[in-house]
Amino acid sequence: MDESTRASHAIRFGVFEVDLRSGELRKSGVKIRLQEQPLQVLAMLLEHPGEVVTREELQKKLWSTDTFVDFEHGLNKAINKIREALGDSADNPRFIETLPRRGYRFIYPVDVGAGSARPREGRPIPYPRWAAIALAAAIVLIIAGAIAYRYFRKAPAPPMEVVPFTSFPGQESSPSFSPDGNQIAFEWNGEKEDNWDIYVKVIGTESLLRLTTNPAIDRAPAWSPDGRHIAFHRHTESEDGIYLVPAFGGRERRLHTPDFGADWAESVVDWSPDGKYLAYSDRRPGHHGWSIFVLSVDNADDKRAVTSPSGPDENDSFPRFSPDGQTLAFARGTLGREDIHLVRFAGGEPRRLMFDHSWVKGLD
Repeated sequence: MDESTRASHAIRFGVFEVDLRSGELRKSGVKIRLQEQPLQVLAMLLEHPGEVVTREELQKKLWSTDTFVDFEHGLNKAINKIREALGDSADNPRFIETLPRRGYRFIYPVDVGAGSARPREGRPIPYPRWAAIALAAAIVLIIAGAIAYRYFRKAPAPPMEVVPFTSFPGQESSPSFSPDGNQIAFEWNGEKEDNWDIYVKVIGTESLLRLTTNPAIDRAPAWSPDGRHIAFHRHTESEDGIYLVPAFGGRERRLHTPDFGADWAESVVDWSPDGKYLAYSDRRPGHHGWSIFVLSVDNADDKRAVTSPSGPDENDSFPRFSPDGQTLAFARGTLGREDIHLVRFAGGEPRRLMFDHSWVKGLD
């Protein structure tokens, strides 16, 4: 199959792509495991972006009437599998919106095929001739610069090699390097793909340490600057929590019970360089949107908000400390339209760095 034919069967949204012909879901080019029936449900929603696909339509197309299948259970399970693969949430969705007793709607902008890249209102993006000329000139300059660099430098650079760090069944994500760079903490849903826990693996070996075994969902590990502890999120049906566990295993300690709500999985934590504070996103009392908070690791009562979004649907998320610990970077915006801001650790008015309303998915 040539590239144009393959692209005609590809549907893209954000960093994800679904190939309808091969039945594959990929994130940033990496294949994500998703069973056949959830993938069929996702494909049907993607074929009708922005439209309500009723439960009856899904049942008629994907569940045969002459099979002994619990349709309600099967559809709910398929939707949950899709949301898990996309990192989505039912209560505050980025991709799939639930319409109770009616059906589902795919709400994120969709691009169909190569080069279509349509905007939200559905009109094709114009591509003027001068842009093509400028692009060609830029490519020529880049190639010429690369040739000159390799010719005049003393020794050729060794080729880069991509080496897989894990090859376990299921899904592994949210990698976090230890301060010495010798280990990586990550979340994995296990050999049976039935529960998310925190693991640590030594680089260059098969040594694997499981840090958590709770039946709850444990995600988003973050190493302390001294390498002795790992902070992470724990999610259950009733509450969320920020926990601390020794990096070599041991007793867990709950630091805080935040009100992450539906988007707990995307509210990562970050350590201050001195290891005294954690930054995270949470709701302020009486406010709908999220703010950035800092929490003392040694004193749970020492907690304060350093940002306060003004819009009713505006959220602050993905906080990151600066190397000197005096500033925090974070993403502010609404669904799929965030910009990067900076705020002083001591508080104050944030300073906006970006103005293109892109989809910010983490900061480093």
